[in-house]
Amino acid sequence: MKPEDRLQKIFAEVVRIEAHVEAFVGEHGDALAAVHPGYRASAENLLQYVALRQLDLRRLQLELGEWGLSSLGRCEGHVRSSLSELRRRLEDSLRLASSESATPGLSRAEAEHLLHGHTRALLGERPGERHVSIMVTAADDPPTEEACAALIDAGMNVLRINTAHGSPAAWRETARVMRSVAARMNRQISIQVDLQGPKIRTAAMREEGPAVVRFRPEKDALGRVVRALRVPIAGADDAQAQAALRVPDAWIAGFQVGDVLETRDSRDRLRRFHLCEVGPRTAVGELDRTCYLTPQCQLTWSRDGVPLGAAAVVGVAPLAGYVPLQLGDELQLWLDGSASEPGVRHADGRSWLRPPRVGLVLDDADVALAAEQRVLLDDGKIEAVIQSVHDEVVHARVVRIAKPVVKLRAEKGANFPDSAVRASALSARDREVLPAVLEFADVIAVSFVRSREDLREAIDEVARRGGDRAPVGIVVKIETAQAVAALPDLLLEALRHFPVGIMIARGDLAVELGFERLAEVQQEILWFAEAAHLPVVWATQVLDSLARTGIPSRAEVTDASMSVQAECVMLNKGPFVADACRTLDVILRRMETHQFKKLSLYRPLKISVLS
Repeated sequence: MKPEDRLQKIFAEVVRIEAHVEAFVGEHGDALAAVHPGYRASAENLLQYVALRQLDLRRLQLELGEWGLSSLGRCEGHVRSSLSELRRRLEDSLRLASSESATPGLSRAEAEHLLHGHTRALLGERPGERHVSIMVTAADDPPTEEACAALIDAGMNVLRINTAHGSPAAWRETARVMRSVAARMNRQISIQVDLQGPKIRTAAMREEGPAVVRFRPEKDALGRVVRALRVPIAGADDAQAQAALRVPDAWIAGFQVGDVLETRDSRDRLRRFHLCEVGPRTAVGELDRTCYLTPQCQLTWSRDGVPLGAAAVVGVAPLAGYVPLQLGDELQLWLDGSASEPGVRHADGRSWLRPPRVGLVLDDADVALAAEQRVLLDDGKIEAVIQSVHDEVVHARVVRIAKPVVKLRAEKGANFPDSAVRASALSARDREVLPAVLEFADVIAVSFVRSREDLREAIDEVARRGGDRAPVGIVVKIETAQAVAALPDLLLEALRHFPVGIMIARGDLAVELGFERLAEVQQEILWFAEAAHLPVVWATQVLDSLARTGIPSRAEVTDASMSVQAECVMLNKGPFVADACRTLDVILRRMETHQFKKLSLYRPLKISVLS
């Protein structure tokens, strides 16, 4: 084919694409009328991008690249102007009369301006040294002023409070301390409160485990004790004191450094706690051997070999019960919330007298289950396939498992990626705590959104409970397969509220969709959110090893570098979270010199030399 004929064919294809996009927007014009006025241009561009991504453009993009023309590969925020500019370039090449569009569309600069403005409205002013904000998840207990200052110094911009843990009083105190410290440091901190949302979880266990507590000193690779274990000790009735070992209250007042608490543990092995610190209400004992204590064990208090008292061990809580599951196991899922219990095997060890029973608490959700659908338990550690459904009892078989035996405990999540799940985006508890959190939240994150209808219900409820106060920001958490399938509808619904943003909840998405699809889907969410000019929070397990252990993995550092495509990156809590925040700050600042959204930025590279 002659070059001019090839170019003419490309031109005809671009004209066809423009017509498809305009027709699609015209068909959905009523959706534009419902959005917030501040999002009108963004909603229109979103519709244009939805229309564009209905087409297979891959061959056309390669041909455009050969001609040195725009391949439309970075047009998310400004679809109409990208198409119009491409058509004009083709008209110039073919010496055709220009056909100007009646509505030119957003330019790239205008699209970026909208995105940055919407980000500021939701998360606050951008950090001076980077455009990506850092969000840090608060610990369950209110932080000290020193801990808050350390996080702010490390680069935190948004504090996240998760209402799945703690109480309104603790959340309020956490917000108060953080705002007070930020004000003293002349730094702006926003506070996001994540509502728990409806979540299907495993029910309580019918039987608890044994009442036992293990004390284990640190050992080296050869099993030798490196250092003695320091065990906090307090009175049995002192509810305020934090302790791992409880003794009669009268003993505390009489303790002296050098005293010994002696016992024979559950294995009938002699163990001694040597008191090294003594206070008015607590003491510390050092232990150099592993010890298992049960309520049947006896403690003897002595000084210089002279017994001063004897008492039974108290305050030892039962271990949580569990249902052990392995590959190929049959199990029953009880949808009425009945207690879970392990199965009973035949003597041959292969077949069941009674298969394991796992109760599920549906939290007002309605789940339509059928044979061949998957059930994922405990963050995907267990995958089962439904064999049959009989009223409230589901028969399933384990087809994939994280290790030879997984101990499934109470309060673990259950996902049904192949099933229709209907539930309000706000649980009963969310509605209960919402008035309290609206007193201090800048942003409310809505969990487990599945459809446009339940997102509308959640946004309207937040607005209603907020009353006359300034509108609180909304973050829509994308964490289910249903939410991904309904993403354009969810974005259009979200655009009714100002300000609003999106969170990619990668942990739940990986469970629902499979880890193989996570990278693909998180990119798609980023693209559609950019088309709507909405800020994105990149969440779950960013620098997780560093936050928990103080040592990062190579894979998570690379993952953190990719998060520069979002407007905010979330860190989970951990003893080293300030270190993780500081490291993320450095990664983001360096990566911002190389990349903005999908665009690679070419700054001079020091390695661009030859010897």
